[in-house]
Amino acid sequence: MPFKCDRQVFLADTDSAGVVYFASLLRLCHEVYELSLAEFGVDLRQFFGSRSQAIPITHAEIDFFLPIYAGDQLTIRLSGEKLSSASFQLRYAICQHAGQLASQAQTRHTCICPQSRHKIDLPDQINRWLLTVLSADGSC
Repeated sequence: MPFKCDRQVFLADTDSAGVVYFASLLRLCHEVYELSLAEFGVDLRQFFGSRSQAIPITHAEIDFFLPIYAGDQLTIRLSGEKLSSASFQLRYAICQHAGQLASQAQTRHTCICPQSRHKIDLPDQINRWLLTVLSADGSC
């Protein structure tokens, strides 16, 4: 089942012109990632505080097609793909409630050992979560 999240844009998410700030929209995308993990049953406190693995973002990009203003209602849809045994990429379709694609973002994540900083295989629970995200339709 595709994962999506509805979210209102608040003034704090915008720049001085009242348009959403790019870093704020990437933060909203990360919130959707976290909500998806939690809905799947991942214990976020344990996941982000693990001493055996870390899965940092190693690349992020975002494109804007329409302005997004304070007060706008958005739906953010999550999809992704596994890149290797140690990495995956997530795609976010940021849709205005009129069904228009306002923005899209991507984040690439790589699993590492926190002590050595070397790549390691993704944990089984994350591989299972990815199967649900991979089946998602990430369009508006």
